[in-house]
Amino acid sequence: MSKTSKTLRYAVAASLALVATIASSSPSSATTFCHVKETRDGFVALRDGPSRKARLLGRIRPADEVLIGLGEQGTWVEVTWWRGESRHESGYHSIAGRGWVNVKLIDELCG
Repeated sequence: MSKTSKTLRYAVAASLALVATIASSSPSSATTFCHVKETRDGFVALRDGPSRKARLLGRIRPADEVLIGLGEQGTWVEVTWWRGESRHESGYHSIAGRGWVNVKLIDELCG
């Protein structure tokens, strides 16, 4: 089998797996906009990896908004982050950052 055939086969398999995951997930899990919970220090850390030891990329405040991504590892999820109402005011391109957040710090009431 050629390298191109293998690459195409893997791409098709990955696409089918993604479609199956989205189709079988609950409506709120694929593209859910959320706020983070109130914390003692006033922010939730956005990290460059799924670990509290990973480099700090930003400090998400409760008034900010995150979009849950498809990445998930243990209690960590990938997110895209917007400050305050910037997504509504300036559009999706106005992101403040992308990274990882501990799912325990994301508000359960989102969607």
